[in-house]
Amino acid sequence: TDDAGRLRQVQRWYETDIRGVREWRDEAEQAYRYRDGDQWSEEDRAKLRAELRPCITMNEIAAVIETVAGSEINAREEITLKPREESDSAGAEAGTMLLEHVRDACDAEDEESEAFRDLLTAGLGCIEVYVDPESMKAKQRRVDPFEMIWPKARLGRNLNDSPRLMRVRELDREGAEARFPNAGPGD
Repeated sequence: TDDAGRLRQVQRWYETDIRGVREWRDEAEQAYRYRDGDQWSEEDRAKLRAELRPCITMNEIAAVIETVAGSEINAREEITLKPREESDSAGAEAGTMLLEHVRDACDAEDEESEAFRDLLTAGLGCIEVYVDPESMKAKQRRVDPFEMIWPKARLGRNLNDSPRLMRVRELDREGAEARFPNAGPGD
């Protein structure tokens, strides 16, 4: 079927793209450890323990990240919609009010700040905007950057030159079957 062909294509893209992203993931995992104060190699730790010396870390990385993240919060500007023509003023104002309401209702600024910390730490910060199927309200949340996959050759600003971006999450079988009721067991 056409769906089976699309699934095989997505699987091929995944297999190709994940190889290129693994290098970034290794570096990003190390960056998060450093940010979180885990800056000693195991052999250095073992050597210090053998010498009965403490592993003391002066975490300047976290301080710099928090300083820049704080600057982002303090310099944040309001999002407003601007009319293209004078007759669009009322619509732009209504759109701005709606946007503010949606952003306030889903703590958008907090989610954006967390994604910005990811960007500062590992070079990639992601946000998801979606409609919650239960409440039917617009929501926004930070996406774990380790769920994202892109073609390695695409390194433009914001990955905007990428022909595709994939978000891959592990689901248990029950969750996958509920989400994709028509998929076969091998899918």
